[in-house]
Amino acid sequence: MIAQASRENLTSGNLADNLRILREERSWTKVELAGRAGISVVMIGRYESGKAHPTPSTVGKLLAALNGQEVVGDESDATPFLESLTEGMRSLGIRRLEIELA
Repeated sequence: MIAQASRENLTSGNLADNLRILREERSWTKVELAGRAGISVVMIGRYESGKAHPTPSTVGKLLAALNGQEVVGDESDATPFLESLTEGMRSLGIRRLEIELA
């Protein structure tokens, strides 16, 4: 869990705006976050810059890496998956999310 003082550093609550802050709070490089989330380093950079928007399943991977807890379900079982994504986002202070649908 992120310390309360760190939460004050978060900006708009947008994943793109805050992904870099959340990564740096853990002293992780893009390579480390990419490895933990199973996502390419290039895509981490694109998400952090707002040049790309993650799919719902990718958001789940990022939340699992950052929060240390797995997102329940998958996109095929929408309700538990979305509830789990929402809970994970709230715990990280993320209030807004733009996603890319496959």
